[in-house]
Amino acid sequence: MKRAKDRKSLGQAMVELALIMPLLVFLLMAIATLGIAVNSKIAVTGAAREAAREYAIYQSVSRMRSRAEEFLIGSVTASEEDIAGHYTVTHRVDGDYVTVTVTYEQPVYVPGLMVLLGGGWMSDRMPLTSSATFKIEPN
Repeated sequence: MKRAKDRKSLGQAMVELALIMPLLVFLLMAIATLGIAVNSKIAVTGAAREAAREYAIYQSVSRMRSRAEEFLIGSVTASEEDIAGHYTVTHRVDGDYVTVTVTYEQPVYVPGLMVLLGGGWMSDRMPLTSSATFKIEPN
């Protein structure tokens, strides 16, 4: 009699584990992905700051863009191929100030995570944007 009860308990525990395990795996992967995204957001903020500084000193769009790319490649935890083509650098000059905006599309490795973050079901990238404003140095 005791053995039949133990078998039922074991079966119940296995069913509960089978039901909860996908949720736990999803949560663990989502936490890791969001940690990578926070790191990438910090890198995007640094890239915007460095690019704005570069433009404020040299007034060169090409130097500004290359500085932002160098900073992203050195800071984001992704390969150069994954970064290439998935970022934009724009600038706006207002009088004596330049505002540089850097947008990077961070890969999302967890299917369905973007639905929870406000994106589409099939979205595989999370847009991260940051801006920096510097006063243009006189030549």
